[in-house]
Amino acid sequence: MHLINNKLAAVVAVYIAYSTDAILVNTLSCVILGIFALVILRSKVWGQVVKVS
Repeated sequence: MHLINNKLAAVVAVYIAYSTDAILVNTLSCVILGIFALVILRSKVWGQVVKVS
């Protein structure tokens, strides 16, 4: 029983590590996408401002 409990604990620990990694990756990708979107929007707006002036 002790070995089974250890294996279960290891599986749970790995699962938690993977799920937190996934959350971190998702958060990072969202942040990166947000930054890219801001940069693109600002460059478009900047381009319009430059054209206008």
